[in-house]
Order: sequence, then C-alpha cells, then structure tokens
Amino acid sequence: MIKDNKKQRSADSNVFKNIKDFFTNTERKAIYVIGSGPSFWWSLIYLFMPLYIINMGLDEL
Repeated sequence: MIKDNKKQRSADSNVFKNIKDFFTNTERKAIYVIGSGPSFWWSLIYLFMPLYIINMGLDEL
C-alpha cells in the first residue's frame, strides 16, 4: 500500500498499465530519455564501435 496525503493507494498488478501510467507524465518521459542517453552512448562506443572496426577490416592497420 502507498500512503500519499493520507490516501491509501496500491500499485496495479498489470505491468503494461503501470508503464503506460508512468509515461503519461511528460516530465518523466524527458527524464527517462535524458537518463538513458549516456547509457546508449557508452554502449555505442565500447561495444558497437569495436565491432564495426573489426567488420570493416580496420584492425589490421
């Protein structure tokens, strides 16, 4: 149970409804995108760039 301003609420057991409710707030969407940006960048640099270099044959220079 969640107590908020003396109201008792419970989380819904439907995961997709919880995700939809989370992303209906535009501030949460922006924070999610800004927060996941650095994770995407580091995975791009440290995982996909070396794979790209190997596939293009540039590792033999």
